[in-house]
Amino acid sequence: APTDGRNFAFLPLIQEIKEKKKFKVVNIGWPGVHPETEKDKREIEKLLAANDMIPVWPPRKEFEDFLVFCRDLLWPVGQPLARSGSQWD
Repeated sequence: APTDGRNFAFLPLIQEIKEKKKFKVVNIGWPGVHPETEKDKREIEKLLAANDMIPVWPPRKEFEDFLVFCRDLLWPVGQPLARSGSQWD
């Protein structure tokens, strides 16, 4: 699994909803890259729009700080709960 904040666990569910229920599903989020130029950003936006995806472009420093917060606090606290399963029953 990616360790840089990306999470693809929901993709099979979204694909199933799109195919079986014939719903239009629009994905909004960070696309996994920080483009260096506005031209690159627009090209990525165009490619993603063709697949019903809208990228969000957080400032790099704020995003990196958020990942540190997740890695150092949220993930260590949440993973034991998610692994045991009993808290979610």
